[in-house]
Amino acid sequence: MLPFASESRIQGSVLDQDSYGLRSLQAKETGELITSVPHSPTILPRITLTLQAGLSREIFSISSAETNTSIVKKLALEMIQKKFLEFGFFGIRDKILLFRHDLTSDNILVRLTPNDNVKDGDLIEVVLSASAST
Repeated sequence: MLPFASESRIQGSVLDQDSYGLRSLQAKETGELITSVPHSPTILPRITLTLQAGLSREIFSISSAETNTSIVKKLALEMIQKKFLEFGFFGIRDKILLFRHDLTSDNILVRLTPNDNVKDGDLIEVVLSASAST
């Protein structure tokens, strides 16, 4: 089985492994669901980010080499399809908008563009738009 980065830090039980190779861990104390992308045999630094869609949140641990918006969008799509079954229609990926919570900016939510990268500890808001342009 692939190594799970968060298992050494968080006591819990592995729930499942999906088609993207994401593994989920249910934390014992908080009941929070934590998902990790398996890492390659080469040890790379990892970052942790939180995706939030409405009141639903998931924590992800990804390789620091995979911090571009397209990877985060894949994770957001997986989260939406798991948590909100009614949104599993074709083309939903094009309707996902990502916003970084930035308390230092005037608008607090700053839209992520395809050229942006996420940083360790980022809280990313996932929004489904009826007419999103990418």
